[in-house]
Amino acid sequence: MNSAKFTQTTGLLAVSLMASNAMAADITRDVVYGQGAITVDAQQVERDLWMDVFTPTQVSIEPTPAIVMTHGGSFLQGNPRDSYDVNGAQTTSMNGYCELFANQGYTCFAISYRLGTEQPIASGEGYTAKQFPLSLEAGLDQFNHIRSLLNMRILDANVAEDVAEVENAIRSAAEDLRTAVQHVQGNAEFYNINPDELVLGGFSAGATTVLNTVYSLGVPASGLVLLSPVDATQVSTNAETNYPTLIFQSQHDLNAMHQTVPGMIANLEATGTDYDFAWVPSFGHYYPSGATSLGMDGKRDSVEGRIMNFVESVTK
Repeated sequence: MNSAKFTQTTGLLAVSLMASNAMAADITRDVVYGQGAITVDAQQVERDLWMDVFTPTQVSIEPTPAIVMTHGGSFLQGNPRDSYDVNGAQTTSMNGYCELFANQGYTCFAISYRLGTEQPIASGEGYTAKQFPLSLEAGLDQFNHIRSLLNMRILDANVAEDVAEVENAIRSAAEDLRTAVQHVQGNAEFYNINPDELVLGGFSAGATTVLNTVYSLGVPASGLVLLSPVDATQVSTNAETNYPTLIFQSQHDLNAMHQTVPGMIANLEATGTDYDFAWVPSFGHYYPSGATSLGMDGKRDSVEGRIMNFVESVTK
């Protein structure tokens, strides 16, 4: 498979040029991958969990690697079709990333998950609270900022009920990503994917959910793509449970990132885990896939180009 070819502009955005043999993507929307519990009128009910599936139009003889993308939104809003436009900076939606990946021959799944506004109820299946520790200090300010924009009450980290509400949202999101991975791998033949070549990626709360799913729920992956994770405290100090990781952080990103990413990088380095860190200059928390990023080797590449190179490096 030929990799994408990328050219750089002299400004902050790189223009991506797909290889001449790039394939168009077929999109199947609203695929139900499982169910999850939420609260409706003070009653627990199950609702469908859905995702959009992007497959290359040109069918591959061999199963393709798979990519699962998880959207951001402070665990309170959004879906894989949404992009965020804040102060003139617009993100690329998870569907947008999946279309890019499918154009290059990968099958990509952009998932939705239960949001805090639905008062989700985490099942707790397959893990204990000790295995899924949560530190709300780093991300609570952003969580409350979004709640204020949604006209929701502000939560207090010292109030047990408030803490439980946040924990349910964060753990439910990880459980849903785990369910999505199980669905994808359990239907590998149908999707024509290799279940052992799976990359998990996400933006903001979605990137944090990737970390939670891998390190707290024990879901293995070929590699992790983290676009500005809100909380990056979960990376293990056990080298056997770490996975190749690509991390993006913008110059004016959230304070939570600046507080937690250095510790994550220290753990990756201490365990000898393959990783790459890319800096997105001039942007805040929101940046498009075509934004220029600066790697640890000092080289420039677009965000999407760096991701494509990473995916190729961790899959066959």
